[in-house]
Amino acid sequence: EPNPGNVTEEKGGYEVIRDDGKVAVNLSEGERNFIAFLYFYYVVRGMRSETDSGKNKIVVIDDPVSSMDSSALFIVGSLVREMIGICANVADPVENENPIFAGRYIEQIFILTHNAYFH
Repeated sequence: EPNPGNVTEEKGGYEVIRDDGKVAVNLSEGERNFIAFLYFYYVVRGMRSETDSGKNKIVVIDDPVSSMDSSALFIVGSLVREMIGICANVADPVENENPIFAGRYIEQIFILTHNAYFH
């Protein structure tokens, strides 16, 4: 039985379950890039070890929306804007009230793309 996120863990790996309940045997390049970006996003939000403060990160994102459909492009764009907001608030001495920005863990962010629709 798939979990609500439509991902099941099996034998040290994962399966992606499509909306129709079938296991996705082949993922498109855009789907693979989207999953990789989501993994990267949560790694950036976390810490590498128990002694890592998780702050002062320099984030480089290279062509985050390559081969993605419009839905995935929108989600990635929203998450990148969130990271830019966190980065912009590093210099702000007043603690932001939004809990998403409270950690202020990104010191610099660089985004490289040639997608004219990604802004």
